[in-house]
Amino acid sequence: MTFGERLDYTLRTLHINQSELSRRSGVAQQTINYIIQRKLHKSKFAYQLADALNVNPTWLVHGFGRFESSFSRDTPIIRSYVDLQTFLRQGQLPNHNKYLIVEQDLGESCFAFQTDLTEVIICTNQDTFGAKEFLKIEPLQIEIVINPGSNTYPIYEIRRRCNEF
Repeated sequence: MTFGERLDYTLRTLHINQSELSRRSGVAQQTINYIIQRKLHKSKFAYQLADALNVNPTWLVHGFGRFESSFSRDTPIIRSYVDLQTFLRQGQLPNHNKYLIVEQDLGESCFAFQTDLTEVIICTNQDTFGAKEFLKIEPLQIEIVINPGSNTYPIYEIRRRCNEF
């Protein structure tokens, strides 16, 4: 689906017409119609429209995640055993500037552990989602295991990218 098709789907699902979306968003109704009719892949008004519709902007713009607006949290990307221990004890990392967004409430102890330049594993302290795999983090070893134990964290998601996080 294109952005225009997702926008059309959203309007039909929420029973909102283009005029109402125009009123809510401040984007001209003709512009909204153009996006939908031309099935545009992108628009500079995308985030403004998502906000006005109260839907997940990542889904509306890119087609990822869930349709409905949901919880989101900046989750720290952690690169070392020491930083992980600091985060788990103090709940934050001083002078930390690498985060990603997680759209599920996994608790305050949610973190993303970077295993290499292009992969992070999103984990938390408590298994509230029925994890099938766990990240075992030791000072000198990191591995994915299927049974929980000491120094293991439930894996919520593994994200891989072509370029580094």
